[in-house]
Amino acid sequence: MPHGWTLKSEHISIPEDKKALLEKIQKTAGTKACFDVFVWHADEIFFFEAKADGKDHLTQAQLRFIEGALMCGIPREALIIVEWKTGL
Repeated sequence: MPHGWTLKSEHISIPEDKKALLEKIQKTAGTKACFDVFVWHADEIFFFEAKADGKDHLTQAQLRFIEGALMCGIPREALIIVEWKTGL
């Protein structure tokens, strides 16, 4: 993460249909886990997860989230995992 960058406790409103989809995935998966970023445009949706190369791994809850998303009809291409490195 960039130096000086911090998380903020602001809420972003999620449209009801997207919220319902996320809740359906979480219920199907049996977890409240989600990926780091959930984005949409019209009917297209994507979930992004960032992992530090060599340090960070998918948790069991995230693996269940993936399974739940697939069971709810989310295409594999919409579940994106990005590995990042520092010091390049």
